[in-house]
Amino acid sequence: MNTPAEKIINYLQQHSLLLHALPARPELSSIHFREVQASNDRGSTNLLIFDEFEDIDKPAMLFNLCLEACEYVEESASYSEWLQDMGIRDNIISQGIYQKLTLATPKFRAWLPDAPKAISDYELQFNTQAAQQLRAYRAR
Repeated sequence: MNTPAEKIINYLQQHSLLLHALPARPELSSIHFREVQASNDRGSTNLLIFDEFEDIDKPAMLFNLCLEACEYVEESASYSEWLQDMGIRDNIISQGIYQKLTLATPKFRAWLPDAPKAISDYELQFNTQAAQQLRAYRAR
């Protein structure tokens, strides 16, 4: 049986998913967000990911952060709940992030319907074995 981290790595290896971090924007960087272009043969969309630990250059972790961004939107009943879950304040920037994610998430999911679940924030924050596996993976 594969661990959650192995599922993410295997999925990334088996699918033609390209993830490209767009240049940092100060208004996003100040609250640890980055914009990522995700694309494959079925489409392309931009996601805004929360990258508190600057994992943008690690392919499996970047994919995990994209999955996490989608899951936060999908699991929040409202913008207010999303803000609370993300631990950020309501302002024009967070409103824009939420709006973009609510539009991008269904597109991303439509061409990756069987994608694994992201590893938890807890695992990222405490750099558990799962987080270490994702951070150590390098695409071949």
